[in-house]
Amino acid sequence: IYNGEQLKGIVIAGSPGSAVTAAADGKVQDFPNDPDYGKGLVIYHEGGYVTEYYGLETIMVGTGRSVTQGEAIGSIGTSNTYFDGSPAVFFCVKQSGIALDPESVL
Repeated sequence: IYNGEQLKGIVIAGSPGSAVTAAADGKVQDFPNDPDYGKGLVIYHEGGYVTEYYGLETIMVGTGRSVTQGEAIGSIGTSNTYFDGSPAVFFCVKQSGIALDPESVL
């Protein structure tokens, strides 16, 4: 819970510019820009899973590119306004459009 809202993911704090890595093998699909959560990246995985990363400063991969687990895909920034502008990545996992607890999936 953050500011009274139940989040459908986890917030990972870090230093600006620190690497953000892919949680699993997959293919880059989208780069949403959310006014609260900041610059984002969406990766599709086998089994209908999707991982989303928000609050990025930079994105190091392009649409349609395959990525491997642990590969650097971007860096932590302050593009979010939701988490008081603190350097953090909001990370969520979905399966068939349903948000899952990332800690129970990974």
